[in-house]
Amino acid sequence: MRFYSYAQEYEDLALYLALRDIKKIFYIDVGANDPTYLSVTKFFYLGGGNGINIEPLRDKCGQLQAERTRDINLCVGIGAKEGEKELVCSGTGSTFSMETIRNGEFEKCPRHKKKIFTLTQIYEQYCKEKQEVHFCKIDVEGFEKEVLEGCNFHIFRPWIFVIEAMKPGTSIPSYKEWEDILLKNGYVLGYDKGINRYYVDERKEYLLDKFREIDQFIEENEVIKMEMVWK
Repeated sequence: MRFYSYAQEYEDLALYLALRDIKKIFYIDVGANDPTYLSVTKFFYLGGGNGINIEPLRDKCGQLQAERTRDINLCVGIGAKEGEKELVCSGTGSTFSMETIRNGEFEKCPRHKKKIFTLTQIYEQYCKEKQEVHFCKIDVEGFEKEVLEGCNFHIFRPWIFVIEAMKPGTSIPSYKEWEDILLKNGYVLGYDKGINRYYVDERKEYLLDKFREIDQFIEENEVIKMEMVWK
């Protein structure tokens, strides 16, 4: 069979293998950026799924509004508590993380104040009561801990979290800064591949075995990586 992967490191195929028994996927994408290029959710949107895209860059959020008409598209930030923070805009490297800003070359980058909400607030405001979130992708350039600190896991409990687990622009792991938040709240590591780590709700433990099929799946099927097509 032929499959198209829009994500950077086959994240969409890994999630597809874990969730392929679900007819209609619902997702929340924190740091969604482009609606197509390197998108983890494009594959599922084309398959009839929908969800919430959270992207503080106004131009990218505008593109999401135009192309993802079934999705809810929010031009805000996500953090540990409601408020306002300065966003440093540097393409796909835009961030609210002061540590990332201090360690990067952001002196001449534009800065904008953005509204900040928690993931729990977003879920309660925009999702139906007891809405199943099949996966939540988090790619926030060093702001992962703050995003997870804003989760009330009794209310907001995705089946799977897929989180970028490297310090921005490096191959240095960063997951030890925030992983304990998930482990203490009943999530287990299901898959560790490239720059991402996938955590599964322990109540969905049957999903763990499905992640192990990804390499064999790519070998046995025709997988067109759209990133290479665009290049």
